[in-house]
Amino acid sequence: MTFRVPTKTANSSGRGTTAATHPGAGNRDTLARTEVTRVLSSDRRRTLLEHLLDAGTALDVHTLIGWLADDEHGPTVETTIHQLRQRVHVSLRRTHLPLLEEYGLLVYNQTEELVVPTWRLELYESVLESDDRS
Repeated sequence: MTFRVPTKTANSSGRGTTAATHPGAGNRDTLARTEVTRVLSSDRRRTLLEHLLDAGTALDVHTLIGWLADDEHGPTVETTIHQLRQRVHVSLRRTHLPLLEEYGLLVYNQTEELVVPTWRLELYESVLESDDRS
């Protein structure tokens, strides 16, 4: 199973988005099922992508952290919301944002702490919606 990538569009600055650097993504017009499965294998990544799709614009990393932590928070004695937010922040910066950037789904501006969706993110919209309906 493969997914057709929408035509590249210009971002708000008028320049096209850059191609992904991941060998699985590259400049191809499709992504293999294994690549889609890898990207969507994490609940945290799926939720992050859903928030980006809903927003349709750049989001502050701290806003994303808050949303993800709130989504995942279950009141327990062991973990406070502050501790959970710290864990989410570390996992986003070290794992999830770099992987999603490699596949060309977003651009993570570490200096400004912004996450910007790219044209490739549209590819995952139908897959994420079908997961929600299941």
